Amino acid sequence: MPDSSAIRNVAVIGHRGTGKTSLVEALLFQAGATNRLGTIEQGATVILASHLGRPKGKASPRASLAPVAKRLQRLLDKIGPGPGDELVFIGDYIDRGPQSREVVEFVRGLPGRITFLIGNHEKMLLDYLEGKQQALYLLNGGEETLRSYGEPPVIPEPHLTFFKNLRPYYDTPGFLLVHAGIRPLVPLDRQTLEDLVWIRHEFFQFIGRFEKPVVFGHTPMREVLMREDRIGIDTGCVYGGKLTCLKLPDREVIQVRGLGRGFF
Repeated sequence: MPDSSAIRNVAVIGHRGTGKTSLVEALLFQAGATNRLGTIEQGATVILASHLGRPKGKASPRASLAPVAKRLQRLLDKIGPGPGDELVFIGDYIDRGPQSREVVEFVRGLPGRITFLIGNHEKMLLDYLEGKQQALYLLNGGEETLRSYGEPPVIPEPHLTFFKNLRPYYDTPGFLLVHAGIRPLVPLDRQTLEDLVWIRHEFFQFIGRFEKPVVFGHTPMREVLMREDRIGIDTGCVYGGKLTCLKLPDREVIQVRGLGRGFF
């Protein structure tokens, strides 16, 4: 494993959705190739991202993807990722409108080296398919997701494989990337998936200090949460907030206007 000096440049893109749109959060850094456990080994540039979705409505798949895709593309243009970069999404690809199937197909079809992490919505879907907490899933957008796969819904095998292979976190020598956060004072190898995709206040309001900076989304905030040991990049894009890019190690914030109107 390389030390933190191997990380030459890091950038994070963050976009938080509501019931109207799903999410986008990302990281770009040069450190190394990933292995199956979600850690980085020396030798490549990596982009970490999460939460692609699309607004509700009757627009065509191409039209409904455009608002999110255009904003993500603007930030990627500013970052300038090269052909050796890896794109890593950190969760929540579904349950934010009537076209979840198309969103999954879209991100699966993106070119280049791509890694996907799991969000709480994919966790709920997998639980639903196993007969667990089905009412919870249906109340959190699952009904529309299932409907996007037909009536009765039939999720194709490539999509099922996609959901089942999502990684729980992305660990680097200098940063830890995860959908929601981690349970304080619990070693990484003893963290539960439930906490990794659902935790909120117990994590980002922890009065202690984490071993390395944790970059997370899941919880929308008016501004980027910038602390030495935790960075929250969900800035309420579809609450009238912004789509955020954060360059690391400089922690330079780059933002574009988000989607929709709302609290922010």
